[in-house]
Amino acid sequence: MRFRTHYLIAIVLVLAALPAQAQVQSFALTNGPGRLIDSFIAAGYGSDSLYQVLVNIAAESNPSVTFAGALPESFLQTLHLNCGAGTQVKTTPLSAYANLPATAGGVLVSTDCTVVQSRFLNGAGQTGAAGTSTLAFIISGVSAPAAIVSSATPFYVWAPNGDYGCPLGEDATCHHVFAIAYAPQGASQTFVLSNEGGHLIASLVAAGYGNYNLYDALVAIQQNTDPGITGVISIPFINSLAGCSAAHPVFTTQLRNVTGSVAISDDCSVASTSLQGSSFTGQPGTTTGVYVISGVGPATAVSSTSSTPLGSWTQNVAVGSSTATVTYNAFAILYTPGSTPPPATPVPSTLWLTLAGLGSAGAATWLRSRFWKPAV
Repeated sequence: MRFRTHYLIAIVLVLAALPAQAQVQSFALTNGPGRLIDSFIAAGYGSDSLYQVLVNIAAESNPSVTFAGALPESFLQTLHLNCGAGTQVKTTPLSAYANLPATAGGVLVSTDCTVVQSRFLNGAGQTGAAGTSTLAFIISGVSAPAAIVSSATPFYVWAPNGDYGCPLGEDATCHHVFAIAYAPQGASQTFVLSNEGGHLIASLVAAGYGNYNLYDALVAIQQNTDPGITGVISIPFINSLAGCSAAHPVFTTQLRNVTGSVAISDDCSVASTSLQGSSFTGQPGTTTGVYVISGVGPATAVSSTSSTPLGSWTQNVAVGSSTATVTYNAFAILYTPGSTPPPATPVPSTLWLTLAGLGSAGAATWLRSRFWKPAV
């Protein structure tokens, strides 16, 4: 018994020596899909510090984001009282994050007075998830309609060293992202897997890719293609999908269950489409490459080299108690050439896959830890 007592005392002393993990709260400002940050800059907020921008959002939003709890007064008070004039939240201007692409994530403003850019911030991908609430609001003088999705359970948990999950003892500070501000009405980037011609999707399924969900399938294609296809299926695009809620169709729809061709967008929506790569290959303003997918064989990717997408369509989406109009721009199509003739006028189908019930962000964090890799 004496040995056991000493052993337990030793365990207690070791645990007491580990660094305590403080829970830092983080609020995210993102630019996509409707370019919220750029709209604030255009409205004259560019020289304001990130702290002052949040104060302005709280003071000038209609309906009130503070009253709704989307941007709590307690969070702003903590920044006000704990962060000195020389800290990052009060010295970093909003203009430092001008022109962030929609797939770049956004900037985190935290109660430890730090500011950091993070890749996995996708407000549209969390809106509607179980346990979340979304408030759509407007600010006088700001062109983009805005929304904040918030949750009592953090969307992302991360450490300053870049790790997700903050395992005990590895970092003294653990950041909890409780809200994400974004502009829901804008343009989303879309990648198309086409089953035309040589039936690429059918070949992927036959090669063992069929049990992958759509997100995993794109990651697998990206990582098992020679030459590398990251110039088409980019790491920022994959990171944006990684910010989707874990129960969204990009994570729950298996490739083997896709009928025809599928359009996958960075606002986390999935749609059937009649767009065909053979209609655009060799056309002005496009580039075409041939890539060998492990176990599948050669496939052709055609992508736009200009601001004009290969195809475009609009869809109304739910944002809290409001709706927003999102434009979907297809930037690339991956297919296998074959005998199927292309349609004369490729128009995306309006038949959208039914969205699954959106779930917790915990599984999404696991997926990020499994598949994330640094940007190159």
